[in-house]
Amino acid sequence: MKKEIEENKYICNSCHEHYPANEMDFDAEDGSDLCKNCNHISHNDFPYGEIENAHEITINAVELASELAHTKLIENWEDSITIYKDVKSDVLTYTEDAQDLFNEYYDNYYTLIQSTKI
Repeated sequence: MKKEIEENKYICNSCHEHYPANEMDFDAEDGSDLCKNCNHISHNDFPYGEIENAHEITINAVELASELAHTKLIENWEDSITIYKDVKSDVLTYTEDAQDLFNEYYDNYYTLIQSTKI
C-alpha cells in the first residue's frame, strides 16, 4: 500500500523516513513498503549499497607466490648471478641456482599466503 506523503515521496514503514519511489521497495502483498536500506538490512547484516566483506578479495595463491618469489629473485640476485638460461629463447628458464632460490622464496610466500586463509 503506497503511502505518498509529499509529491513523489513515500514513507518507509520501518524507519518512517520519506523517500522517492526509486529508493523504495513496494510490497503489494503485505503492504510493508520499505526503503531499500531497511528492506536490505532485514535480509542482510550491512546497509544497502555496501558490499559484504568488501575488504576481502579472492586471490590465486600459486600465482601470487610465484610473482612475489620472482620479484624477490630479480631484486636480490640480478646483479650477482645469472637468472635465465637463454635470454634469446621464447621461454625464459631459470638457471639451476636461480631456480633453487626461486623455489625457496616461493615456498615461503605460499606458506604465508595459505596461513592467512579464514
